[in-house]
Amino acid sequence: DKKDSTGICFIGERNYQKFIANYLKPNPGNIIDVETKEIIGRHNGLMNYTIGQRRGLNIGGTEDRMFVVGKNLKENILYIDIGEESEYLISDSCIIDNINYLGNTKINKCNAKFRYRQKDVQVELEWLENDEILVKYPQGVKRVTPGQACVLYDGEECLGGGIIKEVRKN
Repeated sequence: DKKDSTGICFIGERNYQKFIANYLKPNPGNIIDVETKEIIGRHNGLMNYTIGQRRGLNIGGTEDRMFVVGKNLKENILYIDIGEESEYLISDSCIIDNINYLGNTKINKCNAKFRYRQKDVQVELEWLENDEILVKYPQGVKRVTPGQACVLYDGEECLGGGIIKEVRKN
């Protein structure tokens, strides 16, 4: 009867940013418009943002929705773009590691989910030598995010999955 969780369920009803600040020192930096390359604001630490996020950016001045489309960890930059149809939100493949595969044989085609409540996506798998899988989805998928899970399915059967290591486009 409990409501579904879409956040970090193990911390309970607490503010994520306040919780994580107890363990990681905030490192503020610039928020840059990926198209214009203009600095449009400041972020309070890249660990507080995820690809596709639109809430909590605290950037005013426009009626258009802004989305996180990338992070540069080395330079501590958060990239945003305007509009839900931003090309920067779409990828066509990713590499997953930390694989936990439950299937009996390695298959080349199945379905995947990259986000909570997302519809199944048809994917092709390329098994790499270093215990990683290249997951290809040429139809394009929005908001595939490094650090999140990619779960593989054959119909209703969960085959396993892994952690998204790298997101690619073209």
